[in-house]
Amino acid sequence: MATQRALRLDQRPSAIKRGAAHPKTPAEAVELAKHAALDLNKEYAIAYRLYLVALADDAMRSDANQYNAACAALRFAAGDDLGEKPGEKQRSSLRKQAMEWPTVNLATARELAASAEPKDRRRAISLLEHWLRDEDLTSLRDAKSLQSRSPEERQRWEAFWKEVRDELAKAKR
Repeated sequence: MATQRALRLDQRPSAIKRGAAHPKTPAEAVELAKHAALDLNKEYAIAYRLYLVALADDAMRSDANQYNAACAALRFAAGDDLGEKPGEKQRSSLRKQAMEWPTVNLATARELAASAEPKDRRRAISLLEHWLRDEDLTSLRDAKSLQSRSPEERQRWEAFWKEVRDELAKAKR
């Protein structure tokens, strides 16, 4: 049974890319997107597109789905997809879209960090520390990588990462 499921997950993104299939539900779109974005598949373009389908459904707009969508968009923008490379204009658009999702998640992390509940603060610390070490975000966290961005984009990401570090420090108090 698990082998059949794995085979189905391997075949569906290809069929979707060819236009021969569509996700049946937003939940299936998320499942397929997660599979496509695995390091062994590196199909970040289709993962990003599948997350867009899923996130069009309000019920699927969880922080985790938005974060994973941002990671897929950034990996696609960085040229890490094995089969499709975006043009410069599309890369810029992907990075801009990718910033919107973690910004929403940062608001949640900010609330958790300010909570009087230790478990909420621990959750904020875990989340923010993950962002600061997640390889999917390296292209927009690393100072050297940011040098290749426009001054406006670089400033937006530098401000975002400063805010992440500031919120982490607050949560640790």
